[in-house]
Amino acid sequence: MGGSKMGTGKYSCELMRQVHEVKRTIDYVSRKLTLDYMESCVPAKELSKVRDCILTGCGDSLCSAIASRPVFENIATDSSTGMMPGIPTRAMRCIEFSRFYDGYHRFWPTDEKDAICPLVCGVSVSGRVQRVVEALLHANNIGGISVAITGNPEGALAKAAKYSVLVDVPPCQTAPCVTSYQATMFALMVFGLHVSVATGKLTRVQAQAQIDAMLDFAAQYTDELIDRVEQQMTPLAEQWSAEKLEYMEFIGDDADYATAFFGSAKMVEAFGAQVCVDDSEGWAHVSVFRREPRRIPTFFVANSTCASISRLKESIQTSVAMQRPTVVMTDLPKEEFPEEAVAVTLPKPKLAWMNPLMEYLPMACVAACMQVLENETPYRGASAVHNLDAAADRFAKSKLVVL
Repeated sequence: MGGSKMGTGKYSCELMRQVHEVKRTIDYVSRKLTLDYMESCVPAKELSKVRDCILTGCGDSLCSAIASRPVFENIATDSSTGMMPGIPTRAMRCIEFSRFYDGYHRFWPTDEKDAICPLVCGVSVSGRVQRVVEALLHANNIGGISVAITGNPEGALAKAAKYSVLVDVPPCQTAPCVTSYQATMFALMVFGLHVSVATGKLTRVQAQAQIDAMLDFAAQYTDELIDRVEQQMTPLAEQWSAEKLEYMEFIGDDADYATAFFGSAKMVEAFGAQVCVDDSEGWAHVSVFRREPRRIPTFFVANSTCASISRLKESIQTSVAMQRPTVVMTDLPKEEFPEEAVAVTLPKPKLAWMNPLMEYLPMACVAACMQVLENETPYRGASAVHNLDAAADRFAKSKLVVL
């Protein structure tokens, strides 16, 4: 991809480079990830009887699954409500599905004419995460359609799946990764639209219009916009680093929970932060009681189209009242929030489910700045104890148990 840069400020690193590449990443992966390509990977006739769907993965891949669920379950159309029923879909933790989803949790009724054909999508760019492999093998055993979303055609995941959607992730150096997350999320979203066409929920014209809207949305993330976000986040990172604020909280609802989860993960991977992730209601019941609120940077994802926007605004007001350093990622103008909060106004997509594709950027900018400020090596690369498992055998060679 052309036009790459490490960042406009003094906190240049691989993570910041990936932040500045987000628009070009979508341009790159979208050339291959089309409806025609999805049809070549998983024919529509194989999906026509799907009545239940599970999306699963680990780490960032689970975030991709959570973020993409609305595309499968509530496909946006031109109806008065903006939504129509899609395929009942759950984003599940791998261990929950592979080890516990059997027996009383059967997919199908005993009457074969009413049988439900389950679709199980497992996400892993490397294709070597044993728990995701295990999940697809489990899906095969219970009569499901298993689909690997992966960047490795020769990996164990692709070999375990009945079908594979291969995602060409642009090359990256070792860093907390934005690029692979964005690529797999886009792939899942396009695949979700393909499933909706196959099951008669959308016409191909409607599905293509939504892909075009995604590309238009991504195109709004110009170099100038990302420069502005970086410049807005840099002083916060500098202040928090100087004050040694290393515990952070992240709040998001529904698919935006994926954004909160992903943002928290980048902080851990980049500089070893301690983090907590919650939704707007859970946060109001528990996390508000943490000691030293002035030392807790707190991030909210609060978009105008979110059904819980009123609750999010209440939680933001509470955070500010407690004098927490408060950051809001939103499609609303900053005047909608207390002046003490740092509101990062981002482009608004045509359809609400597209927000997670891009809205994590402010948190990724903070993580990149903090990594440089703290002189950290990503993934504790300079730590002897963390390098005891530098090859990630803890999940790549974990024992497979197929139920």
